[in-house]
Amino acid sequence: MLKVLFYLALFLFPFSVIFVVFNLLPHGWEFSHAIIIFLYAAILFFWMAHRQGWGPALRNFFLVMGIALGVEYAGVTTGWPFGVYHYTPALGFRVMGVPVAILFAWYAAAASSLGFISCFLNSQRCLFLKAFYSALLIVSLDAVLEPTAAFVKYFWIWRAAQIPFINYASWFGIGWGLVLFLQYPKFEIGRELKYAPAAVYLMQWILFALTDLRHGFFLPVMISFVIVSGAMMFARRPQS
Repeated sequence: MLKVLFYLALFLFPFSVIFVVFNLLPHGWEFSHAIIIFLYAAILFFWMAHRQGWGPALRNFFLVMGIALGVEYAGVTTGWPFGVYHYTPALGFRVMGVPVAILFAWYAAAASSLGFISCFLNSQRCLFLKAFYSALLIVSLDAVLEPTAAFVKYFWIWRAAQIPFINYASWFGIGWGLVLFLQYPKFEIGRELKYAPAAVYLMQWILFALTDLRHGFFLPVMISFVIVSGAMMFARRPQS
């Protein structure tokens, strides 16, 4: 199943780029954004299950989804911890005012970042350090996601059309915590589709970065690229 879903994602990726970057998605097909998020999350869940076992992977999946629902519900009702914003109907079905696709997006961001960093950082090293570098990747992904989601696709709307700095700080902090949970129990990177999470991360990053660039959001892409490159450079260590 993992291979089928992964190769399906690779097949669909060029079409996603064409339709999203050049705004060619037909009217009424907005649900396809959520389907791609579900696909990426499914790939990462099966990847984690192959390395941790089905029980721990399922527990961690629902734990991440529950935490994501809690912080997102607080965000849309109180403005904390991300700032004041609200979701539009673009992402489909909601639970407690939060699109279900957003919960899967949190899982995909955390798991893909962890899997990406695990390709470079020895799995026996400090779990907190690995979570730190993973959190950098998570906030870097959000940096290119925000312009596309808020100002191009209008998945959500920020008050005064500005993205507050606390949003990025919260993504970093929450992402760090989520990755710590995902690392229990400890897992080895393995050989089967070793780079699948890295590929999923890069597919997301490239899609958002290209969309940002086409609409003139150059600075977020530059900052995100520097952070991702730096995180990989400092995390890279020979595998033992």
